[in-house]
Amino acid sequence: MEAKHPMLPYRIFDDGSMLKTRGSGFKQMTKGTSGYSQFSCYGKVWLAHRVIWEAFNGEIPDGFQINHIDGNKANNQLTNLELVTPSENIRHAIQIGLKPPSKAEDNGMAKLTNAQYLMLIQDIIDGLDNTEIGLKYGLHSRYVSLIRHRKRLTSIWNQYESLNGITKTVNSRGLNSKIPIEKRIEVIKKLSTCSNKELAIQLGIDPSQISNVRYKKAWLDAWDVVESEGATTSREA
Repeated sequence: MEAKHPMLPYRIFDDGSMLKTRGSGFKQMTKGTSGYSQFSCYGKVWLAHRVIWEAFNGEIPDGFQINHIDGNKANNQLTNLELVTPSENIRHAIQIGLKPPSKAEDNGMAKLTNAQYLMLIQDIIDGLDNTEIGLKYGLHSRYVSLIRHRKRLTSIWNQYESLNGITKTVNSRGLNSKIPIEKRIEVIKKLSTCSNKELAIQLGIDPSQISNVRYKKAWLDAWDVVESEGATTSREA
């Protein structure tokens, strides 16, 4: 069975392979830093599992991700891909035994298990504030703040990003590179009327990332476009 992605010049097969429609041969994949198969086209890096799912099912809805059912990021057969929420993705990883490379619970001072810390990070991404998360997990809000800003649990954060296919690029200074520049420009223009939390919820990212954008520590390419248009974005959050 084969399909065509609306944005790419390849014939895409349900076994996860892609045949070039221009020239000959199959599209070669590389392994990204998060472990997923990826390839370059039109000056952009594409994640193979997302492209394959979209070719057969249509655009991935906002707020959803594509999960590998067997936990093998190299297995991009259509039957191994499913549409899930970020929370479902985390729960699935826990259920099949995917663990962070450095176990937080091995630390005698740790109050939570790795699985709980992964869910805590998902709550941060979902927009819960430090007090809400602290009450939920029995932690001080100041400690939650340290986790939010990656002063603690770096290995768990890395595992979360790996599970969710989040890649880092120079232009975005560590933010989720899957956000199209058009969307990032739109968000920057809303900085004057929306809080970090409001914008983060819309994008499904951590409010601290929007803070980096607000203070021009990220999305510099999008900032260049906005400033060239003369848009007003000043508002402290």
